[in-house]
Amino acid sequence: MASGTITDSDADDEEWKSQTYVIEVREGVPYSFELTGLDYDTVGIWNSEAQGYIVEFNLIVATRWATFIFEDGGSQKLFLQSPRSDVPLPFKVAVR
Repeated sequence: MASGTITDSDADDEEWKSQTYVIEVREGVPYSFELTGLDYDTVGIWNSEAQGYIVEFNLIVATRWATFIFEDGGSQKLFLQSPRSDVPLPFKVAVR
């Protein structure tokens, strides 16, 4: 889905930097997320429907996989977030 470096923030949040991505999903279908940090800082994929992080990479977990089923189909916003102290932060994300 995406790879890059978090360097700035789409939203004005003092503690976190984030990049926003929108994906189209089908209701009730399981989606596999793979998040890889290319450094050892913290990065995660946050979603409002999940009411938190779908996956999170940190110093302890080098690559993180998770499956999530969206209750609502259509457009979903995913926020790749990292603490501002960890920016710039390289990452890779795959959604299947």
